[in-house]
Amino acid sequence: FLLIFPFEYPEILILEMSTNRPGDMKYLTDFIKVDIGIITEISASQIEFSKTLNEKSLAILNADNEYVAKMKNHVKARVMTLGFSEEAEMKSTDIYSGEEFEGLSFKLNYKGSSVPVRLNNISEKSQIYPALTAAAVGVELGLNLVEISEALGFLSLPEE
Repeated sequence: FLLIFPFEYPEILILEMSTNRPGDMKYLTDFIKVDIGIITEISASQIEFSKTLNEKSLAILNADNEYVAKMKNHVKARVMTLGFSEEAEMKSTDIYSGEEFEGLSFKLNYKGSSVPVRLNNISEKSQIYPALTAAAVGVELGLNLVEISEALGFLSLPEE
């Protein structure tokens, strides 16, 4: 690869794949092997995507979206759910937005363990979803909750 690219190919590659027609997702997954699939909202393409995951894959599903949560019973892959609801495996609780710092803090809970997380300069509760998603992927890749919490402290949104 060094002849084509002047850098090493990444060990982990994160791709956002979005489609607008039936068959598009199958086309993409024919040449892109998916180990972890994340579905936060639902459309026909995500339903199609879930069929490309196998028993070794992990499907990360938004437990707060009733349609996505129902997919848990229909995917072949292992499943981890995330969100704010009690049913979520990777969940956010005790959300706090204080005057002493710009941002949000919350407790990240997974399998009986809980760690504090601080998202600096992030004020929208909806931005906790990407943090939960990153935490779910981190756990799957072998990180512990303390490492994940520390890394999330560096999270920032793109400049507008």
